[in-house]
Amino acid sequence: LRPARRSLHSSGAWLQDIKQEDTKASTTSTNTAAAVPPVQERAVVKKPLHHRIVDELKHYYNGFRLLGIDIKIAGRMVWRLLHGQLLTRRERRRVGEAKYTLYGSTVFSLCTV
Repeated sequence: LRPARRSLHSSGAWLQDIKQEDTKASTTSTNTAAAVPPVQERAVVKKPLHHRIVDELKHYYNGFRLLGIDIKIAGRMVWRLLHGQLLTRRERRRVGEAKYTLYGSTVFSLCTV
């Protein structure tokens, strides 16, 4: 069976019908929700301090490793640029991203020291 379709018209009367149907449906859903007891939320268990420290060290290790790889690749591209070769659009973009990343990490390290 197909649901009944309404024809398109410019009046907003059908919108009012839908809003009234929604309010009726929401009142029935609140009644059923009140009958069901709320589920108790589980307490968030914090990791032990040792695990949090190790996770943080792994995070910094991976970040510095990726930064080093990125700088090494960008350094090769700058070396090629200094020796007269042209860079592609992607290579220029990668050098610029490495430059901004290095600048941001330098500012961050100066602020922490």
